[in-house]
Amino acid sequence: MKILLHIIIFALLTVLTQIGGILYLISILLIKKSAERKLIKRIGIFAVLYLVATFLIVPNVAPIFGREKIKETEFLKARSVFYKLANRNYVRPELNETIGKIASEFEKRNSGIKMIYLDANFPFIDKFPLLPHLSHNDGKKIDISLIYENTNGQLTNKKKSVSGYGAYEKPTKNEYDQIEV
Repeated sequence: MKILLHIIIFALLTVLTQIGGILYLISILLIKKSAERKLIKRIGIFAVLYLVATFLIVPNVAPIFGREKIKETEFLKARSVFYKLANRNYVRPELNETIGKIASEFEKRNSGIKMIYLDANFPFIDKFPLLPHLSHNDGKKIDISLIYENTNGQLTNKKKSVSGYGAYEKPTKNEYDQIEV
């Protein structure tokens, strides 16, 4: 039963973060089965390994795979720390440069409005799926959070959902109504 649990945790961490499963296995191997408080030690070792890998190692190794961490600015931010902790903030250098320019230009046109990104890509290996997205597997995709108007019709950085992916909006009079069709 323990082996099945380890397999499930390994798979879940790999699917969510790409590197978490491997680091989980390393943390298991570093602590002896007979060690006191082995669960706490494993969790502690995993947390340290994961944070060091995510913030120090992965950003330096990802360029070998043609990806780099999204360069955040005052105009370009992640919606949540989750995207950074889960290593879902990597893109090809060309896309990184382009989104930086777009965010800067957008803020110039819309003072105070930031470009908020959501899922992008994992740092390594083309064709490695970034669930639930089917296309975020080559460093060339990024999700951008919708920008809403407040009740006064002014653009706002506030989002209608916790995830940043938005909420259902009815089409305007001039938009195609797919649901109606």
